[in-house]
Amino acid sequence: DDFEPRAFGDNIQKWGTGTILVESGGYPGDPEKQYIRKLNYVALLTALKSIADKSYQKVSVNEYEKIPRNDRKLFDLKIENLKVNYLGNFYTVDLGINMVEKDFENHTDFYRIGKIVDQGDLSTYYGYRTIDAKDFEFKSGKTYPKILDKNNLDKTDFEALIREGYTSVAIDSIPDETLFTHYPINFVDIRKMQIKRKYKPEFPFKPGSNPNFLLYKNGKVVFAVVNGFVYDVLSNKNGIRNGTIR
Repeated sequence: DDFEPRAFGDNIQKWGTGTILVESGGYPGDPEKQYIRKLNYVALLTALKSIADKSYQKVSVNEYEKIPRNDRKLFDLKIENLKVNYLGNFYTVDLGINMVEKDFENHTDFYRIGKIVDQGDLSTYYGYRTIDAKDFEFKSGKTYPKILDKNNLDKTDFEALIREGYTSVAIDSIPDETLFTHYPINFVDIRKMQIKRKYKPEFPFKPGSNPNFLLYKNGKVVFAVVNGFVYDVLSNKNGIRNGTIR
């Protein structure tokens, strides 16, 4: 790769010190890379041992060349075979969704915003989690019609609202500096709600948009995608880490 003046390792090499770059990548269910840290430790320990006992001399360099090269073909969430009704016609698409981390100003914590980064035929791509939507009915998420009091949110059963098809709720007031919500649903500030007349309905997905939709089977919600996170209703596994402010 080209020299990167902002990179710590590149500058160490510039100073004349040899380095070893360990490409860690990712692992399903390990966003903080704890398991990968363990793998790195084992790999480095094994490498030192092979140098000490010279066992590396028995391994061909061709083994290294067999390792697949890095490629950007991995999504945080991949939805396959999603059937979408648009202007009376059904289209089958795959969705590639990634979670973008947003730091607090003081860098003490972060929140995530889900984004659709690709769509169409993604058969050559992979996902940390993949959902086959072939036998499911797609519906866009709705906003709960009643305005909620921000002081009584802890008493609200948000999971029940999601099972009813809502991925957002309207709040009476939200401070301007609020960027996300810890609750497992999106918030809509009623001061910012606008009614837009559209002469032609838009396709429900486009790259860069925030994914919020539901997958139904037999009239019941099975999977809810809220801010790119998945709530597995049948298994009662709510993986929604945070909602957005709309």
